[in-house]
Amino acid sequence: MDIEAIQDYLVEAQLKLSTEAFAALRETVEQQTERTLLEHLEGDRAKKPHKKSHGKISLQKLASVVGRRWRDLSDGDKKRYFALARADQDRFKKQMDHQLEEKKANTTSTTRSSSPTLDDYHSFEYKYMGSKSPAA
Repeated sequence: MDIEAIQDYLVEAQLKLSTEAFAALRETVEQQTERTLLEHLEGDRAKKPHKKSHGKISLQKLASVVGRRWRDLSDGDKKRYFALARADQDRFKKQMDHQLEEKKANTTSTTRSSSPTLDDYHSFEYKYMGSKSPAA
């Protein structure tokens, strides 16, 4: 609504409502306007309570259902997902190797930069990620 539409609404409301009802309406509008301006100008937005906006299930319930389904899968069914994860990990490693090699080729400085090198990536991968997978 633009300002003219609000003014027209207030004029119509004044004609239709009693004096007390119109005063209450005007007070409510002024309070809401002041609150909106304060939130907009000062950034003091009131925090909304966390609630389900989609009306289906909460994140906690979703995590519970997914976890239960994962536990109920047989080892044979899980191997498919482990294979998919391994393929994605290999794809990521190839992309990382390619990017790091390009970066190394484009670096003209002889001093070591603060950005990771290909050797740093491989040492991190083997130290923290390991080369083992449950599907192997």
